[in-house]
Amino acid sequence: MKIVNLHAEYIEKANTASNSSNASSESAIHNSTNVNIKIAVQNSTVKIFENFSFEVADGSTVAILGASGTGKSTMLSCISGLGAENLSYSFEESSFPQFCSVDFQKSLLLPHLSILENTALPLYDMYGKKTALEAAEKYLEKTGLSQKAKSLPSECSGGECGRAALARAFAFLENCCPDDEVPLLLLDEPFKSQDVKTKEVLLKYFLELKNSSKNQITTLFVTHSAEEAEKVSDRIITLEGRPAFIKDDRKN
Repeated sequence: MKIVNLHAEYIEKANTASNSSNASSESAIHNSTNVNIKIAVQNSTVKIFENFSFEVADGSTVAILGASGTGKSTMLSCISGLGAENLSYSFEESSFPQFCSVDFQKSLLLPHLSILENTALPLYDMYGKKTALEAAEKYLEKTGLSQKAKSLPSECSGGECGRAALARAFAFLENCCPDDEVPLLLLDEPFKSQDVKTKEVLLKYFLELKNSSKNQITTLFVTHSAEEAEKVSDRIITLEGRPAFIKDDRKN
């Protein structure tokens, strides 16, 4: 996977604020007149990446470290093509796998579907609903969510919803990737909101999935935890600044 000269910026839309001041007459009866003063702030852009390039070997796991605001999640948005409306980006050259599974920073579970249905949803087209639900049960068991299978997201904690989103990404990756593809897995802080014991279980499961998969899995793993990065990655890239640049790039 290759990125050459990534340019990305957020467009901050203009804000309009209104203030009122009172003007009163000098007559015996004081009449107040509200005068609206509108202040428009021009649209502005914030550069996140400029002339940013790097290359990732097929089948490797690369951890992306950096402080908040350095563009880690934005990078994944650009690669996945699922950027926000106010995100503008372009590559001079890029090569990404055709198949991509994403675990977003927010769980983005559908509120009217159960945890099991949310996990199985990406498999419906390939297997049909009944078989997809049966296949998804394995991933809930692996992430410790079997007892929450019939619960709605609103009945689960933030950590449980996060695990369901991770189970959904793993289910899609293992069941829907063509045999001849090298899939790309994008993980955006997948173990946030997890207690230490649960995090260890999830880290172990991720490594098992990587090692046992019939496909090589190329993984970009965004995290704030240097400890997590050390445990799961072949390489650690540290971002800094705005526009972001690579402060450090080392094999693990």
